[in-house]
Parts: sequence; C-alpha cells; structure tokens
Amino acid sequence: MTVRTWYEKNAGGSSISAKLGFNYAGTTTWGSTFTQSPGTTKSTSWTRYWSTDCYSTVGMMSVTGQGTFQTPSGTC
Repeated sequence: MTVRTWYEKNAGGSSISAKLGFNYAGTTTWGSTFTQSPGTTKSTSWTRYWSTDCYSTVGMMSVTGQGTFQTPSGTC
C-alpha cells in the first residue's frame, strides 16, 4: 500500500517550514522537514505493508510556528 500526502501553497504569503505525514491506526509517521515557497506543491509518499485490517488514514502537516493540521480521514 502506498500512502501519499501533498500540500499546494497558493501564490500569496511567504515561505513556510513544514513536514508532511500521516496517521494510521493511531500511529503518526512524519517525513523530513522542508521549506516551501509560495506557488509550489510538496508531496511525500510511503510504502507500507499492513495486515488485512482496515483503519482510517489521516494526512498530517506540521508547520513551524503555526501548528499541526490534518485532512479528513480516508478509508480503505
């Protein structure tokens, strides 16, 4: 299974420092921290091999100085 999350930053505002991640079955996995300029898209993906159990998956984004944000949950 591949989990992919991304963030599109609109053309306004300034650059941010952030990291993308996901929460599956109560465990959050984070990618590396990056700097993102206005008008760009950043994405991260992970390949995972889980049991046949199905849990909701939530995309996560942690922005330095602004907090952590999440997407609505996706299901398998």
